[in-house]
Amino acid sequence: MGKAGKPEIFAIVLRNPWRFSFDRNTGDLWAGDVGQHAWEEIDIIEKGKNYGWRLLEGNHCYTPSSNGRTVPALVDPVTEYPHEQGRCSVTGGYVYPGTRIPALQGTYVFGDYCSGEIWGYQNGKKPSCLFRT
Repeated sequence: MGKAGKPEIFAIVLRNPWRFSFDRNTGDLWAGDVGQHAWEEIDIIEKGKNYGWRLLEGNHCYTPSSNGRTVPALVDPVTEYPHEQGRCSVTGGYVYPGTRIPALQGTYVFGDYCSGEIWGYQNGKKPSCLFRT
Protein backbone atom coordinates (compact mmCIF):
# COMPACT_ATOMS: atom_id res chain seq x y z
CA MET A 1 0.00 0.00 0.00
CA GLY A 2 1.20 3.46 -0.77
CA LYS A 3 3.67 2.25 -3.41
CA ALA A 4 3.25 2.78 -7.12
CA GLY A 5 2.05 -0.43 -8.73
CA LYS A 6 2.91 -2.04 -12.01
CA PRO A 7 0.84 -0.73 -14.92
CA GLU A 8 -0.84 -4.13 -15.36
CA ILE A 9 -2.27 -3.88 -11.82
CA PHE A 10 -5.52 -1.96 -12.26
CA ALA A 11 -7.24 -2.54 -8.89
CA ILE A 12 -6.46 -4.69 -5.86
CA VAL A 13 -7.95 -6.97 -3.25
CA LEU A 14 -10.96 -8.43 -5.02
CA ARG A 15 -11.71 -12.01 -3.96
CA ASN A 16 -12.96 -13.73 -7.10
CA PRO A 17 -14.43 -11.38 -9.69
CA TRP A 18 -16.61 -13.48 -11.96
CA ARG A 19 -17.34 -11.65 -15.21
CA PHE A 20 -16.50 -8.07 -16.03
CA SER A 21 -18.35 -5.76 -18.40
CA PHE A 22 -18.19 -2.13 -19.44
CA ASP A 23 -21.27 0.10 -19.38
CA ARG A 24 -21.54 1.28 -23.00
CA ASN A 25 -22.88 4.68 -21.95
CA THR A 26 -20.59 5.60 -19.05
CA GLY A 27 -17.53 3.41 -19.57
CA ASP A 28 -17.79 2.11 -15.97
CA LEU A 29 -16.25 -1.33 -15.41
CA TRP A 30 -18.67 -3.58 -13.49
CA ALA A 31 -17.88 -6.93 -11.83
CA GLY A 32 -19.65 -9.56 -9.80
CA ASP A 33 -17.26 -10.57 -7.00
CA VAL A 34 -17.91 -14.01 -5.52
CA GLY A 35 -17.85 -14.01 -1.73
CA GLN A 36 -16.49 -16.62 0.68
CA HIS A 37 -19.09 -17.69 3.24
CA ALA A 38 -22.02 -15.31 3.43
CA TRP A 39 -22.14 -12.40 0.93
CA GLU A 40 -21.92 -11.77 -2.82
CA GLU A 41 -21.12 -8.31 -4.16
CA ILE A 42 -21.31 -6.12 -7.24
CA ASP A 43 -18.51 -3.59 -7.76
CA ILE A 44 -17.71 -0.76 -10.10
CA ILE A 45 -13.97 -1.22 -10.56
CA GLU A 46 -11.86 1.94 -10.54
CA LYS A 47 -8.15 2.26 -11.27
CA GLY A 48 -5.91 2.10 -8.21
CA LYS A 49 -8.67 1.26 -5.72
CA ASN A 50 -8.62 -1.32 -2.90
CA TYR A 51 -11.75 -3.49 -2.62
CA GLY A 52 -10.91 -4.90 0.81
CA TRP A 53 -11.03 -8.69 0.46
CA ARG A 54 -9.85 -10.61 3.52
CA LEU A 55 -11.01 -7.73 5.70
CA LEU A 56 -14.51 -7.44 4.26
CA GLU A 57 -16.95 -9.75 2.55
CA GLY A 58 -19.41 -7.39 0.90
CA ASN A 59 -19.84 -4.61 3.48
CA HIS A 60 -19.29 -7.00 6.40
CA CYS A 61 -16.23 -7.68 8.53
CA TYR A 62 -14.62 -10.94 7.37
CA THR A 63 -11.33 -10.76 9.27
CA PRO A 64 -12.00 -9.50 12.80
CA SER A 65 -8.34 -8.66 13.40
CA SER A 66 -6.10 -6.74 11.03
CA ASN A 67 -3.15 -7.10 13.44
CA GLY A 68 -3.49 -3.49 14.56
CA ARG A 69 -2.84 -2.10 11.08
CA THR A 70 -4.97 0.63 9.66
CA VAL A 71 -6.11 0.23 6.09
CA PRO A 72 -6.35 3.07 3.59
CA ALA A 73 -9.82 3.83 2.26
CA LEU A 74 -11.53 0.71 1.00
CA VAL A 75 -14.13 0.83 -1.76
CA ASP A 76 -17.54 -0.54 -0.78
CA PRO A 77 -19.50 -2.61 -3.27
CA VAL A 78 -22.36 -0.82 -5.02
CA THR A 79 -24.63 -3.57 -3.74
CA GLU A 80 -24.51 -6.98 -2.07
CA TYR A 81 -26.77 -9.90 -1.27
CA PRO A 82 -26.60 -12.71 1.32
CA HIS A 83 -26.28 -16.45 0.87
CA GLU A 84 -29.86 -17.41 1.61
CA GLN A 85 -32.64 -19.16 -0.30
CA GLY A 86 -30.09 -21.20 -2.26
CA ARG A 87 -27.97 -18.22 -3.36
CA CYS A 88 -24.20 -18.72 -3.30
CA SER A 89 -22.27 -17.36 -6.29
CA VAL A 90 -22.77 -14.13 -8.23
CA THR A 91 -22.20 -14.12 -11.98
CA GLY A 92 -21.55 -10.63 -13.28
CA GLY A 93 -23.68 -9.28 -16.11
CA TYR A 94 -24.24 -6.11 -18.11
CA VAL A 95 -25.83 -2.70 -17.85
CA TYR A 96 -28.84 -2.84 -20.19
CA PRO A 97 -28.40 -0.09 -22.80
CA GLY A 98 -31.43 -0.95 -24.91
CA THR A 99 -34.83 0.60 -25.46
CA ARG A 100 -37.06 -2.45 -26.00
CA ILE A 101 -37.54 -2.93 -22.26
CA PRO A 102 -37.74 0.64 -20.90
CA ALA A 103 -37.99 -0.53 -17.26
CA LEU A 104 -34.52 -2.10 -17.56
CA GLN A 105 -32.77 0.87 -19.16
CA GLY A 106 -29.57 1.58 -17.19
CA THR A 107 -30.10 -1.51 -15.00
CA TYR A 108 -27.16 -3.80 -14.21
CA VAL A 109 -28.51 -7.30 -14.89
CA PHE A 110 -26.68 -10.19 -13.20
CA GLY A 111 -27.33 -13.71 -11.95
CA ASP A 112 -26.71 -16.14 -9.13
CA TYR A 113 -25.22 -19.45 -10.28
CA CYS A 114 -26.71 -21.59 -7.50
CA SER A 115 -30.26 -20.24 -7.34
CA GLY A 116 -30.65 -19.56 -11.07
CA GLU A 117 -32.09 -16.14 -10.27
CA ILE A 118 -31.59 -13.16 -12.57
CA TRP A 119 -31.36 -9.84 -10.73
CA GLY A 120 -31.48 -6.18 -11.66
CA TYR A 121 -29.70 -3.37 -9.85
CA GLN A 122 -30.46 0.31 -10.43
CA ASN A 123 -28.15 2.87 -8.85
CA GLY A 124 -28.95 3.43 -5.20
CA LYS A 125 -31.76 0.88 -5.00
CA LYS A 126 -31.84 -2.59 -3.50
CA PRO A 127 -31.44 -5.26 -6.22
CA SER A 128 -34.61 -7.04 -7.26
CA CYS A 129 -35.11 -10.54 -8.61
CA LEU A 130 -36.32 -10.24 -12.21
CA PHE A 131 -36.97 -13.97 -12.71
CA ARG A 132 -35.84 -17.48 -11.82
CA THR A 133 -34.60 -19.97 -14.36
